[in-house]
Amino acid sequence: MFDPHRPPFLVIPFDKQNAHSFPESAGYIHHPFDESRILVSHGEGWTFPVSVAQHAIPKRPLLLVRDKGGVTSEGSSSLKGYAHQFVDAAGNPPAVAHNQAIFSELPDDEWMLIESTVDVIWMQYGYKNQYLGEAGTESMRIRYGKLIILRLTIEEDLGPSLDRRADMREMHNRQYRVCETPILNTAWSVMDKDTWEYLGPFLKDHGLAKYHDAIYTASERAGYRPS
Repeated sequence: MFDPHRPPFLVIPFDKQNAHSFPESAGYIHHPFDESRILVSHGEGWTFPVSVAQHAIPKRPLLLVRDKGGVTSEGSSSLKGYAHQFVDAAGNPPAVAHNQAIFSELPDDEWMLIESTVDVIWMQYGYKNQYLGEAGTESMRIRYGKLIILRLTIEEDLGPSLDRRADMREMHNRQYRVCETPILNTAWSVMDKDTWEYLGPFLKDHGLAKYHDAIYTASERAGYRPS
C-alpha cells in the first residue's frame, strides 16, 4: 500500500491478474486503484526499474500527483500555510489520464495520473503583525513567502549490455526516473503592500505571467486573502 501522505510519483496501472511481473518481493509496491486494477510503483517512487524479462509489458510509468495544501497554523496576529499546484507548460490544469480518489482515508483527495511531464508550483505563505511604538498600540502586517516552480519530467535510461545484443534496445534493462528542471525559486517579505501587489508585477517582469492564475489559486489554498 502507498503512504497517503508520501505517495510515489511513478506508477503503472495494471489489471490485477497482470501485476505478477512486478512482484512485491522485488521491491515493487501494489496499491488498489479501482475494482479491477492496481497501481504499481517501486521503492520510494522516484524511479521504476524494468528488466529485460519485463519488457513484454508495453507500458510506461505515469506521474501520480495531486493539488494539496492549506493553513498549518493561525493566530490572532499570524498565519502560515503551504500549497502544491500542478499545471501544464502553459500554466493551465494538466491533461490527465485519470482523476480519482485512491485512498479510503482521504476520500476527498483526487489524484491525477499524468503522462511524461508536468509543472509544479510549490508555495509557502504567511503573515505576522509587527507591533510599533513603546505602547505597542499600532501594528504593521508583514507578508512573506517562498515560491518555487519546477518542471517534472519522466526520463528513461538504458543499462549497458556489452555483448552481441548491445545494439538491440529491447535487450537492455531500463529505468524510468523523475527529473526536475528549476524554473523559479524566489522569496519575498513586504510591509507596505499586499502580497499580490508584489507577486503580480514580479511574475510579469520575469516572463511567468502564464502561471498567474495557478499561483493565485495556490496562495488562496495556503491562506492568502486580499487585504
